[in-house]
Amino acid sequence: MKRSLHLPLCTLTLTPIVLSISQPAQAFELVRRFTSSLDASQEVDESTSTATGFATLDLLQDNNNNFALKYEVVVTPELDFTALNNETAPTKGNDIIFFHLHAGASRGANGELPFPIKELRQDDLGNYFVASDLDDNLVIDIANEGTTITGLLEEAKGEFVATESFSDFPSLVEELLSVSEGDTSLYWNIHSLDFPGGAIRGQVAVGTPEPTSLLSLLSLGLLGFSCVKNKQKIPRNS
Repeated sequence: MKRSLHLPLCTLTLTPIVLSISQPAQAFELVRRFTSSLDASQEVDESTSTATGFATLDLLQDNNNNFALKYEVVVTPELDFTALNNETAPTKGNDIIFFHLHAGASRGANGELPFPIKELRQDDLGNYFVASDLDDNLVIDIANEGTTITGLLEEAKGEFVATESFSDFPSLVEELLSVSEGDTSLYWNIHSLDFPGGAIRGQVAVGTPEPTSLLSLLSLGLLGFSCVKNKQKIPRNS
């Protein structure tokens, strides 16, 4: 005699939920890479900091046409990110209080602030508090040889503050896509207790072509060479 199979009601109910949460997230792909060299000489307000840094800024896009900015900033140990990282009161002149990605200005000029990534500010009583913690993916890795700051600013999460020049994330992305070479209007600015206007700064500029892009160009070149070679082999009609 055949027995009928009875599935528990909870199994039937939970199945679509499990399928729903197991769907993979949309993967970002690299669109363009930008680079920056940071130092005190680029500051508009005077800074005598001896620290330097280097940054990459990657413009990413997913299958739903959402954009993101992935960054890595490496700074020499003259600047101390401990207070900013631990969200404690800065006590030394080289303690970092603001970590910003600005826009809307060329070298030698002050711009706007669409990305106040992390800030420690002081209230009227002199107490420090976290005024901005924009990037959920922010990681500050402090080591003896320097500090590495990484993060991901995502359009879909609303990690953007509207400015006069840039009303939304796509308007800023439009500039990054339109600049073919040289500087963009974006720049990194790292502010310390001694130099609240900025200790070191670095303009964001168009980076070198990615390896995949170089391979694509090489492939197109080889394809063109092959077409020319094959064309030469075609016999002419008499």
